[in-house]
Amino acid sequence: MIDAHQHFWQLGRGDYDWPNASVAPIFRDFGPHDLAPLLAAAGVGQTVLVQANRHRKVNLSPWPACDIAA
Repeated sequence: MIDAHQHFWQLGRGDYDWPNASVAPIFRDFGPHDLAPLLAAAGVGQTVLVQANRHRKVNLSPWPACDIAA
């Protein structure tokens, strides 16, 4: 199974006004190591990482290409 749309974020980068306290369960940094157990529990083998930034060019260097579901 492939998850067709997921994001990673670091709150300290200040890329967006969201997430914020209105979504308390995910109001924290979220990266590959956070996603891996959720993928495994749902039986998802691959994902499509969707990143955007309304202010500047997106730098994906914190998350190099990796197989986090393995």
